[in-house]
Amino acid sequence: MNEGSPLLGDNLLPRIPMLADLLDSPAVDGAMTSLLGEHYAWANK
Repeated sequence: MNEGSPLLGDNLLPRIPMLADLLDSPAVDGAMTSLLGEHYAWANK
């Protein structure tokens, strides 16, 4: 991160839209379901 640029903090999805696509991908969804069970949920989604 460059000096002087704002910190991302907890607001990543609006600032990095491709991250939402990654989190919704079948590979990530399958891995999270395997680890956390069928009823896992992402915060703020």
